[in-house]
Amino acid sequence: MRVIDRWRYQYRDALRRSALGEVPADLAIVNCSVADVHTLSCYRGEVFVFGGIIVHVESDPAKFRGMEAEAKVICDAEGGFVAPGLMDSHVHVESSMLTPKHFGEAIAVHGTTSIFTDCHELVNVAGQSGFRYMLEDGKRSPVRQFMLIPSCVPSVPGLEEAGARIVGRDVTELAKLDRELVPGLGEVMNYPGVIQGEPLMSEILQAARDCDLYLQSHYYRLFGRELSAYLVQGLGGNHELRTEEEVFETLRKGGWVDLKGGSSMPTWAQDFFPELLKGVRRFPNPASLRLTLCTDDRHAADIVNGGHMNVAVQRVIDAGFDPMLALSWGTRRVAEEYEIANLGAVTAGNLADLMILNTLNRIAPTAVFVGGRAVAKKGVLIEEEKRSFVSAPANLLKSVKLEKVKREDLAVRAPRGESMTTVASVKVNIIDFAQKITELVSGEIPVSPDGCLQLPEKQDFAYLMVFNRYGSGGKGIGVIKNFGMTDGAVASTVSHDSHNLTVVFRSVDDAVAVVNALIDNNGGLAVCVGGQLATVELPVGGLISELPAPELTAALSRFEPLYYRAFDGKQVSLLRVATTSLIVSPKFKVSDIGIVDVLEQKLVPLFPDYPDLGL
Repeated sequence: MRVIDRWRYQYRDALRRSALGEVPADLAIVNCSVADVHTLSCYRGEVFVFGGIIVHVESDPAKFRGMEAEAKVICDAEGGFVAPGLMDSHVHVESSMLTPKHFGEAIAVHGTTSIFTDCHELVNVAGQSGFRYMLEDGKRSPVRQFMLIPSCVPSVPGLEEAGARIVGRDVTELAKLDRELVPGLGEVMNYPGVIQGEPLMSEILQAARDCDLYLQSHYYRLFGRELSAYLVQGLGGNHELRTEEEVFETLRKGGWVDLKGGSSMPTWAQDFFPELLKGVRRFPNPASLRLTLCTDDRHAADIVNGGHMNVAVQRVIDAGFDPMLALSWGTRRVAEEYEIANLGAVTAGNLADLMILNTLNRIAPTAVFVGGRAVAKKGVLIEEEKRSFVSAPANLLKSVKLEKVKREDLAVRAPRGESMTTVASVKVNIIDFAQKITELVSGEIPVSPDGCLQLPEKQDFAYLMVFNRYGSGGKGIGVIKNFGMTDGAVASTVSHDSHNLTVVFRSVDDAVAVVNALIDNNGGLAVCVGGQLATVELPVGGLISELPAPELTAALSRFEPLYYRAFDGKQVSLLRVATTSLIVSPKFKVSDIGIVDVLEQKLVPLFPDYPDLGL
């Protein structure tokens, strides 16, 4: 087990004396009940904090001092509950489109005091410099931000090209940046590579072990010997499970499960949380399980309007589980997963990351403390926690290296060899989004007189193109169906995981407009319907705005009406396009190289009858 904020414990004698009442505490929380996530019980108590550490929790009513307690600051909980601050076991800050600083400000008011974030999104764009930016900006946040070193950059080498590449020596170098705030290796998405002993994956895992790092998982549909082959290598929590059986099997084999209960982007736009809880209920004592809660991806607007980890914990409570058990999964269990001894519980010796609740049945903090310092009260960030703004480095603000496109760059030409003549239609491999997991189907697509594909009218077809934005000139092309787009074009430089410029479109003219808008803006989101254009600028790596959460939320709200119009008025996720190039999620996606068969880890031709011809 590791202990963080070690410097605080250099004052052992002062801590000892404060615990004994010989030195006044910095903070005393009185008139409260203590939510004890160790025993899953509550009791009346008073909590004393010195130097950012809980030094004593008084449980004897005869010794309560109330407002007369000897402390520099007295906090009256007004009969409420003192609970540990919430901890997110797996999140990508970049998915909020907020800087780490602004992300911390947004989540603090909802009771989250620690996050474990895999910043592989920005590292795919900018490599080590992206990681260093996330780490340093996170330190300026009011909450603790633990940075996990990305393990798969690019996510699948050879099947896509990113802006950087992470190998074993990068892991070693980044681990040295901060021994406390860099505790682990981020989600190991290349799970086939782990099972098969792929050399680069083995090199990265060994480098992480040599640095004594926690190893985070990412897998699905693994059972039996394959699951054992993955777990035997010491990998921890997995947030990607989708079925009751997967949860049951992983827990039974001793693996950690990070239940995704607060995501703005459930896998394939499907919410598997109720299904996952069925696997949990199959065990007679859920309190003993290696189980945590996480958000994975949470939009700025959803944080501002709904919350963060409090949403995940609340969903467990609303599903009928004991509130104390739900709290333990969002606090103590997270600390245990990452082997941090002094976080996640209201107990002497722990860091004073706390929240006050009126009731345990509704996770709505009235006050939040980090290291004994009040950071939020009644849903509002305390003013002094709004640290000064520092802009991102110049290299992160100029990450889109693409020339402006023209109509011919967006046209999809049918294959034509020397012996071929113009045909009325051509067989095409089409990615079907009708189910939770995409499938590949073949179908005939009309060819126009000028030799270009012509999508069927009034049917749910669209073009998908992925432009490499790092200077390689690569372009992957696909045809998709049942994606839900009925008009116009939508483009994004938020395109998991390599974050190339991805555009889904029915209109070539609208596609030209959105692609060029993103090039002008150095990244972001863009939609064009019938010549009407709307954008959201994300200049930091093409992923992140430098606006605070409320201002970004307002910008997104102005963008959404036209965006929804492209989907026939349906309120689909703003990251829907981002998943079309996510080549670690089954079964078929498009990268900047071409159509990818995720499970077989190989490229598939757009035109099955002409596999050797270029476009």
